[in-house]
Amino acid sequence: MTALRAADPLYRDVSAGGMRAHHPAAAVPYFEEYPAEPSAVLNGYMASLFGLYELATWLDDGQARHHLQEGYGALEAMLPHYVHQGWSLYDLDPASPFPNPNSPRYHRLVTDYLRVLATISGTPGLAGWRDRWIAMDRPANRGRAIIGKALRKLRYK
Repeated sequence: MTALRAADPLYRDVSAGGMRAHHPAAAVPYFEEYPAEPSAVLNGYMASLFGLYELATWLDDGQARHHLQEGYGALEAMLPHYVHQGWSLYDLDPASPFPNPNSPRYHRLVTDYLRVLATISGTPGLAGWRDRWIAMDRPANRGRAIIGKALRKLRYK
């Protein structure tokens, strides 16, 4: 089936032309959005879990189910590394000397992703992170993130 073949890159290491990488901070496997320049983009990883959920649920695929369950645990281990000064980070780009805070729009996006992933996984740890990330969305944190994002753009890239 085409959908199952399309998921094959998720199961292969980046070094073998796939999208599976080793998270630089959490030491867990994750799916890289940009395999040519691994930077551990959080929302890309979370979106891949939605695809695995669809394959596992709708096509009853055991391999997708295995990677999805592993993915929930990896996400829980990764999330602490994406918090900086009370706000979420877009990625963990090893080439960047500065943290890359999410814009307010992306913070809401990853928080919404967490809402859904916590619900479909039934994982208490993800539910706890969902609640923490919802609580982060305060005016002072948003302002700090916008300033941090602007300074990063001025200094890097």
